[in-house]
Amino acid sequence: MSYYTMYNSLTAPLFRTGIKCENHSGSIILLMKLFRKVDLTNIISFAKRERVDKQYYVDFELTEKSATDLLEKAENFLVKMKLVIRDLRLEQINEIRGKLKLVMEN
Repeated sequence: MSYYTMYNSLTAPLFRTGIKCENHSGSIILLMKLFRKVDLTNIISFAKRERVDKQYYVDFELTEKSATDLLEKAENFLVKMKLVIRDLRLEQINEIRGKLKLVMEN
């Protein structure tokens, strides 16, 4: 659930800029390419790998500490994404849309 908190908060600034991406990996790539948030990209990428491992495979150890650590990361990620959304201005939204066009051409 920590991962989904991160993923859903990631979709918010994308929607705010007029971008709809229903692909999880694609959304994470857009976070890096359009918003240049390396630290947030690394955090959500780790959380996604953890979610896939725990959801689809049985050979893992789940500890309270690992769950608590990921929950803390999700809370911090959510706060940082709220700041990204809060600070988005029309000029930045237009700039992000321009970057998206360049990304889509490559």
